[in-house]
Amino acid sequence: MDSEVKSSKPLFVGATAAIITASILPTVTITPILPKMQMHFVSIPQVDVLVQLIYALPALLSMLAAPFAGLMSDRVGRREIVLFSCLFATLLGIAPYFLESIWLIIASRAFLGFFQGTLIVCTSALIADYFIKKRREKVLGLKFGVVGIANIILLIGVGYVSISNWRNGFLLYLFGVLATLLVFLFIKNPPYTQIASRGERISIDWKRLIAPYFGAFMGAAAFTMLFSQLPYLLEARNISKSPAFAGNLTSVTSAGMFIAAFSYAALSGRVSAMRLWSITFGLIGIGFAALSISPQLIGIIAGGFVTGLGAGLVMPNSLNMVLGLVPAVARGKAAGIQTTCWFLGVFAGPMIGVALSRAFEGPSNALGVWGFMVVLTCLSYLMMNKHQPAASQE
Repeated sequence: MDSEVKSSKPLFVGATAAIITASILPTVTITPILPKMQMHFVSIPQVDVLVQLIYALPALLSMLAAPFAGLMSDRVGRREIVLFSCLFATLLGIAPYFLESIWLIIASRAFLGFFQGTLIVCTSALIADYFIKKRREKVLGLKFGVVGIANIILLIGVGYVSISNWRNGFLLYLFGVLATLLVFLFIKNPPYTQIASRGERISIDWKRLIAPYFGAFMGAAAFTMLFSQLPYLLEARNISKSPAFAGNLTSVTSAGMFIAAFSYAALSGRVSAMRLWSITFGLIGIGFAALSISPQLIGIIAGGFVTGLGAGLVMPNSLNMVLGLVPAVARGKAAGIQTTCWFLGVFAGPMIGVALSRAFEGPSNALGVWGFMVVLTCLSYLMMNKHQPAASQE
């Protein structure tokens, strides 16, 4: 059993630094500048595909890096990997400001994604090392709440600073310098943290991890499907064809996610993790049903907000459950697999949305079918809750 680190200013600041590191670097989004990038490189064949690759490639590399990063953090230590990854993610993030070749920009984004995936895994494992039970639930909820807030702020910031030059958007990665300094000054490996020995066999009850891993995949697939299908839904309902209008509506879903993430600690103190999964997918299912059947904008807004309430619980509940069910020496590995499941859902969601939209003749039916599948997931977690209490093995 791990002993919780007593509350002290250095450790509190250290945990906050981990949150900043996990929030700023992965959430800087370049979507507002993609059209200008495409115009700049218009003479290059298939530039539309290449520009989308610049946006999507980091998530793919994050998915591939996560298991490797988890294993390395268990063997080497979290702080060293976080500091190294934070520094290189900052350098690679600002690199496109100076690069003229679109192929070099793509390469820099690929390596950026690798280090971002490493940061997501290792900062989560560090939080688990610092805190247990209630305090960890609060910090994880705070972490993902900050992630959501940073996402909106940086989206607006990228659009604003890129009015005169699309390259300026990449300069916001300079926030990584602050994160790197915070890691260097305040984050320490807790003295009791165990480092796995080479060749050491670590016992993990993988069956108990199926629920949080599958939940991470389904939750990520749900909200990315919503974001990808929303513009087509608005067009099909004759509400709007404006990408900006669709973008503004996604902020409603994001607002729901913020509220849920910040409320996670209070909710987890009242209901079990397995029952919380049922609530999560119940909310997502209700939201998708509203999106599917409502012909009015107000119904779409309500459906998006309720979906966000459910989606905001996915990552903190999944991570908290995973980190509580494995030994300290295996937290990096377990968190790495969880992150891979999450990014797999991020990639699968839009593709599932396209497939369902084609098969069922439009985005409304696609969202309805996926909402039905989410409800089935909700019922399955209700059944598992009766037979598998999800008490954390602290």
